Amino acid sequence: MQKYYSIFISLVGKKVLVAGGGGVAERKIKGLLDKQAVIHVVSPNLTECLQELAKTGRIIWHKRGFQAHDLQDAWLVIAATNDSATQRFIAESASSQRIFCNVVNAPDTGSFITPAVIEHGPIQVAISTSGSSPVLAKRLKQELLPVVTGHANGYAVFLEEMRTWLIATEKDEKRRRELLSNLDNAQIEGYFKHGQWRDIAEWVQKNYGDNARHIVKKHTQNHD
Repeated sequence: MQKYYSIFISLVGKKVLVAGGGGVAERKIKGLLDKQAVIHVVSPNLTECLQELAKTGRIIWHKRGFQAHDLQDAWLVIAATNDSATQRFIAESASSQRIFCNVVNAPDTGSFITPAVIEHGPIQVAISTSGSSPVLAKRLKQELLPVVTGHANGYAVFLEEMRTWLIATEKDEKRRRELLSNLDNAQIEGYFKHGQWRDIAEWVQKNYGDNARHIVKKHTQNHD
């Protein structure tokens, strides 16, 4: 079994090539749409959903089979055709150009696999069994889903906004580290879970001063 290195990458403005236009390709593309990648799809045919995405310009459709030059400028490749020989050719071509490639239904042939993902607000949790048991990964996702959503309901967004503000405004590095380390704690999370909006405002003012109130106000203004 291969050992994989876990990583989250930014695909903003980067070319991602998807070879194939069936149901599996559609599922992969749906996972890419909100990542702001430039999605190129190479396939003689597309599902109705993908055809609509092509018409609206959300994907760029090349109506033909895969050709090696399709890899030009690509950062990532997903091979999702229904032909095993084509799948191997795509993987080999991508490897020769040092482009990461995911090969659907033959993960060992490619250079990366896609995990089961829980995404809620700014929180992303990736679950992988290194390709050994997608069924188990799916079950683990269902078990972890309520835990992630419980933490993400407003609280994670608040932490993100507070962190961004502290990095931008606190110039003393030692003090900034201390303030950042104190952000996440059970007390403030409990306030969010139970809708204790006044307590949230008081906690922020006490620990971070009046200048932070503009952040907490966005989360509490509808509950005063």
